[in-house]
Amino acid sequence: MARDAAGNWIGYGPGDSSPEVAKIEHRLLAAYPTNSHAQALGVKEDQLYTDETAAAVKELARFVNNDPALLQRMAGGTRLARAEELGVADLAFRKAIGAFIPPDAGIPPGHRSQPPIRLRASATSLSRLVNKPQVGWTFSGEFGCCATK
Repeated sequence: MARDAAGNWIGYGPGDSSPEVAKIEHRLLAAYPTNSHAQALGVKEDQLYTDETAAAVKELARFVNNDPALLQRMAGGTRLARAEELGVADLAFRKAIGAFIPPDAGIPPGHRSQPPIRLRASATSLSRLVNKPQVGWTFSGEFGCCATK
């Protein structure tokens, strides 16, 4: 795992093995084959992050960083420095190439579910629910008309 000077994890690097690595390699091979040179560098779509994968990440990051319009569209204008310099697929790079999609990314903000509300029920409110009179339905007539008892 790629770590910074303080020992904090910063992204996937050579030697890492994860299903997330397969997503990165898939995007390099399928979505950006020309600019990452993934196939020519020998990237294989598996769960192992190799030196070939790191080289393809560097190539693609260099291409994106050198095109201001593309950098703005893919990474919000923030340079993909770790990817270009170290060949590390950090979160910014993975988001830029579509290898990481936040769980609620496809849901418009107004429609995202909120955490469930915890209700505190008092004894009186519970007794109203428990002691509520039951209503039954009977069906009668040719067309199944409804009536309450």
